[in-house]
Amino acid sequence: MKSTGLCLIVLLFAAPLLAAVRQPDAADGQAAAPDRGTDDGTVRFAVDCAKGETIGAALIRGRSARRLEIQFNGRCHESPVIDRDDLTLHGTGIGSAVLAGLIDVRGASRAFFSDFTIQGNPNLPFDTAHGGINAIGGASIDVHRVHIKDMKARGLQVIGASARIGDVTIDNAMAGAFVFRAGQIFLDGSLVANNSLFGMSLLYTGADAKKADLTFNNGLLGLLIQVNASLEHVIGSLTTNGNAIGIVIAGHGVLAYSSTVHVENNSQFGIQLDEGSAMTPLLGSLSGGPLLSVVNNPGVGVSVERNSTFGINLTSTITNNSVGVQVDNSFASLAEVTISGNSQADVALTFGAKAEFVGPNVHLGTAVKCDATSVTRGVIGCGTN
Repeated sequence: MKSTGLCLIVLLFAAPLLAAVRQPDAADGQAAAPDRGTDDGTVRFAVDCAKGETIGAALIRGRSARRLEIQFNGRCHESPVIDRDDLTLHGTGIGSAVLAGLIDVRGASRAFFSDFTIQGNPNLPFDTAHGGINAIGGASIDVHRVHIKDMKARGLQVIGASARIGDVTIDNAMAGAFVFRAGQIFLDGSLVANNSLFGMSLLYTGADAKKADLTFNNGLLGLLIQVNASLEHVIGSLTTNGNAIGIVIAGHGVLAYSSTVHVENNSQFGIQLDEGSAMTPLLGSLSGGPLLSVVNNPGVGVSVERNSTFGINLTSTITNNSVGVQVDNSFASLAEVTISGNSQADVALTFGAKAEFVGPNVHLGTAVKCDATSVTRGVIGCGTN
């Protein structure tokens, strides 16, 4: 009898503690009962946020599952933290499934996100530490068919992690749209950033876009590749339009392209290369490129500075800028290009710049401007066109 009484006392005290541990972190949220699972250990939840169910509660209830799949519908006001492997979170569609919050992925592998909208909170402060989706600590994520909008944080941020990203649109991300730091990134499909601090920023990161259309409009910077980062863009298009600067490559950054690149209507520079960086064409691609169009940028079309390298191959156009190509203490290789109609100069070389003009299809509207320290070779030289 004494033993039974002791067990009863322990149970009475333990029950409230167990209940407290099992409380979801999403404001007393509920989760629908899971299905029976599958042979591979997947447990599935269907979350209807209109009924008060939450993603956070489903994460707690499914924590012991080998694989967890959560589909949600309606508008969910929460910011789930993903710290488990093998999770799929997908909505019923962009617009019908809306997460009003942020997703934080902490060291989790194989986290998949698709088919929903992430809506920012206008009452939150400006934040560069988080994103609509934020992956850190060696996480690996897959994000497809997601719309992220109205963020005071980053749009989609990957730091020290890897990601596969495709068919994602980010609108109005005050702290930047696509942000990659010390990551491994694979891009496909359509990636669009509008009205954000910058469209895409890569730092200490390798990004591979074998077949992707990248569009960055109306930001401070369209595309930023810096500090030993690289972007290989093989098939598709890269468009920067209406930014202050279309593309910045700095700090030994590299853009290798056989795609079609359009840099248009940016209020300052079209393309700026600095600090030992390179923009180089990939030859032998089946995509029909590389093709480059730098048009209607009121500042310099292409600026190449401080030991950087710029290359053009195949049919390209640089026109209606103040200076078409400006090379300072750097190198440019120009082939199959028309550079004309630029208001101050089509090609200007200064401070030990070197330029080569390759093949018969290099067309300049005005003579090359050179200072006494610059040299050229090929079919066009200083003072000629």
